[in-house]
Amino acid sequence: MDINNIKRIYFIGIGGIGMSALARYFNSKGIVVSGYDKTETTLTDQLSKEGINVHYEDNIEFIDKEAQLIVYTPAVPAEHKELNYYQQNNYTVVKRSDVLGAITKSSFNICVAGTHGKTTTSTMIAHILRNSGYGCNAFLGGIAVNYNSNFWSSEKKCLRGRSR
Repeated sequence: MDINNIKRIYFIGIGGIGMSALARYFNSKGIVVSGYDKTETTLTDQLSKEGINVHYEDNIEFIDKEAQLIVYTPAVPAEHKELNYYQQNNYTVVKRSDVLGAITKSSFNICVAGTHGKTTTSTMIAHILRNSGYGCNAFLGGIAVNYNSNFWSSEKKCLRGRSR
């Protein structure tokens, strides 16, 4: 999957913590981002304030039919009308994890796994990288209180160990 030439992206389940971080990533790149979620929340309200069009009704009249990439979470039921429309009309439809993999494929990554403390540890690592001048993209599993976000990006990023 080539995500480098995407101009429009649509998220089904955009209000999830992982999905919203990806939506913020693409929005920060100037890509047109929109999406659906079942429930309006503080997080979806923040996405809207950041310029992302979010709606809350499973209705193909509200979708972006010009989107080049459709991202969904496995939490979306198989009978979801929007998901089925995109799948039946030959759009590129991928899981969130595949998009995250495509983003991180050509970059240096620090990934945190485990049972407890992943979000706290990830936030601390990203904070250090951001404030040390090293830079990073941070996809967090929760909202970092100091940044009021689950995503941030530094202008300086590391590409396979080389600054650019």
